[in-house]
Amino acid sequence: NFSVAVTDAFQVMHLENTEAITSYLNLVSELKGQIESPGYYFNEENPNAAVYLDNLMLTQGWRRFNWENLAKMNEAPQYRVEPGLTISGRVFRTNDQPVDEVQQLTMLVKHFYGGPIVYEGETDSLGYFTFLGMDYQDTVGIFLQAHVERERRSGKKREVKRNDVEIFKKEIPEPRMANIIGLPEGDQYRDFDDYIVTVKEARDLMEQFRMGRDLELGEVTVRGRRSQMIPDNRAIQYNNNPELSMVVTEEYYSFQNVYQLIRGRFPGVNVAGNTFDFVNPPVILMRGGQIGGRGLQGARIFIDGMPVDPMWAMNLPVAEIERIDILRSLNRSAVFGSEGAGGVVNILTKGGNPNRDWSEVDVLGNATAVSQGYVPIREFYTPPEVPDINSPFALDFRSTIYWQPMLQTDPRGKAFIEFRLTEGNPDVRVSLEGISNKGEPVQAHYTFKVSD
Repeated sequence: NFSVAVTDAFQVMHLENTEAITSYLNLVSELKGQIESPGYYFNEENPNAAVYLDNLMLTQGWRRFNWENLAKMNEAPQYRVEPGLTISGRVFRTNDQPVDEVQQLTMLVKHFYGGPIVYEGETDSLGYFTFLGMDYQDTVGIFLQAHVERERRSGKKREVKRNDVEIFKKEIPEPRMANIIGLPEGDQYRDFDDYIVTVKEARDLMEQFRMGRDLELGEVTVRGRRSQMIPDNRAIQYNNNPELSMVVTEEYYSFQNVYQLIRGRFPGVNVAGNTFDFVNPPVILMRGGQIGGRGLQGARIFIDGMPVDPMWAMNLPVAEIERIDILRSLNRSAVFGSEGAGGVVNILTKGGNPNRDWSEVDVLGNATAVSQGYVPIREFYTPPEVPDINSPFALDFRSTIYWQPMLQTDPRGKAFIEFRLTEGNPDVRVSLEGISNKGEPVQAHYTFKVSD
């Protein structure tokens, strides 16, 4: 396998001894200092290359070894060889304590333009996990869920999501910066060459054509409006205009239930009974209450506009309550009929709000992330032989004529490529680089002249 680049040798300068795959793998990547013209030490036509290479490594500190650093080579490598894309993380308890049992994992990889891919696995006994060898392209969304499988007495399994999941951020080693390539000297800098002047004139012509199609607009005022919200019908009976109302914020999350929260916070509203008695829950009295078939009766409890048993309200976590509305007078609660004779308490929950932003909700046992996969395969663009009738007139003076990152040879080691030339008469440079099966770098260059 090789990579091939075909360029216009007039527009793309190629210095003779610049860094290439051979000099990088065998020299530059092993030394810390700046190396000028690294290809000079691997030039087969240079009879002194071996001697100069030895002197270079001596001046770069190659002769000095630190035995303490060599001893560390027996340790496990920090960055292991990956057979594909990798995602790692851990499962831990909500109090940030490690788990002590194996967790079942389900991971969904969702392309923004394609179908999902599902992976399953399990953690170790400490909750750590790694998904290896995955293969996906472009940007994907990842949803990971951890659960524990337990068996009931009936033999059926249930899922208990009581732990949290963390996806580790991938640590990528910083690549070594390539050597700065200088400009050619002397007559190699062909700024006033006739061919370069022709290329520049063609590019200037295209730039003028592009700018000629642009229109300069005057002042533009952009006005926006809020997007249409979903109608909230939880308080439609009283037109979302209660007599008394209370927004539940974080400072009230310490209360055990809604009855304890309401007590003493609304005028004319009294909570009678033990607020911690789940067998006989308390009652909410307005105007002294109402006498019914079972004696003194309190206000009717609603959750998101639906009548519920008082026990449901007793078990509703305060942190899940968004707002509490109260209708105290008869003329306002009459819309509920006989159910509103003793007053109405409507508990609006966060989950019942149709316009809630669920992205701000932390869900235990789940983790989401956006990951970058492999770059999709793109074909190098080559202008068609017959341009489209609607395309602008342009002269083809491409600096890169052809590029193929993966060129496969036949069993005899030969490959065939075909590419269209430009409209000029340049010197064409073909550069080939690759690595053999034994890990040895291979490079070759060939130049030919395009005639009339």
